[in-house]
Amino acid sequence: MTLKHVTLIGTVVLSALITGCSDPNPERGQLVELLPGITTVSAAAIDQSSTNAGLQPLVGANAKCGVEIVPLHYYTTGVRGDLTTASGVMLIPRGADAACKGPFPLLSYTRGTDIDKTRTLANPADAETGALAAFFAAQGAIVVATDRKSTRLNSSHANISYAV
Repeated sequence: MTLKHVTLIGTVVLSALITGCSDPNPERGQLVELLPGITTVSAAAIDQSSTNAGLQPLVGANAKCGVEIVPLHYYTTGVRGDLTTASGVMLIPRGADAACKGPFPLLSYTRGTDIDKTRTLANPADAETGALAAFFAAQGAIVVATDRKSTRLNSSHANISYAV
């Protein structure tokens, strides 16, 4: 599969999710709401954060792109087959470098179980989000990362993985 195919597939999936926002009978994978980007972190800020965290030798290269952090809030299926919501984040490369212009490879990521049910990867200050930005998005890849069921809504439900 070529980079062009991956970009096309990502665009089609995102378009389908956005189209489903106003559906009165939502299905798994449709967005609950279209949320604006929280912020765009500059390439320089990503490099500084990587250096401060001791990750720069692992990243291996300075950031080519800034990264726009876009929260996701979507419908999914719960453990009993019921329709519920979940959250996540999309990290989008932004900047003047050719790597920031696309077409982009698409990376899907899910984190492990976390006892802090209010934690979300759509937080620019989150260390895991910073690592995803530095290793992948700042190098020119779109990253889509899931949280857990209703993390964005501070749910009291169990912190387990749900299918998208």
